[in-house]
Amino acid sequence: MIFVYRAAIIAFATFASALLGFGVQALLPADYVAASKSMIGSVGGLDATLVAIVLGLLIWTAHGQFTTQLTQLQAIGRALILLDLAFAGYGHEGAVGRKELHGIVTCARARLWIEDPKGRRSLVYSDLAAEVLPMRGTLFGLRPANDDQRHALDAARDHFGTIVDTQLTMLRSLVNPVPNLLLTIVVGWACLCFSATR
Repeated sequence: MIFVYRAAIIAFATFASALLGFGVQALLPADYVAASKSMIGSVGGLDATLVAIVLGLLIWTAHGQFTTQLTQLQAIGRALILLDLAFAGYGHEGAVGRKELHGIVTCARARLWIEDPKGRRSLVYSDLAAEVLPMRGTLFGLRPANDDQRHALDAARDHFGTIVDTQLTMLRSLVNPVPNLLLTIVVGWACLCFSATR
């Protein structure tokens, strides 16, 4: 919903800039406006090109962020499935780990997906640590009795490490989105360019 508010603010600022440009044009003498039309057109073309480049870079960056997060979610999903299979292959002692895994999946889903469209995502590093510690205790509490259990436990530890590392990376990228100062500069620049071309 915050993007709708930003779009409304940008539309209002653009409209206000256009009205300001029309007002300034009405105050200037007609000879001055006629003589400066070609230069205004050249500067407007240059500004439009620069704005197109900046907006293209912003879109490319947003697409890169989306693709990266999609890849990270796929890595988490794959590691969750493999971790569950490793616990299943460990034997009946692995049932405790599967139960802990269900809790981790529930918490990760609540953290990364917002059920309420008007709600805001709250990201706290300590929440992830509180989820990790019980699973670590479960992994270190298992005592493999044969080679098959030892291999399953090693695989479970590797997959759990992948889940934790990937979630930490996602949290860092979600906590630090595009800075508001950059958005303000780009929007202000676009409004000034639009009003200069009028």
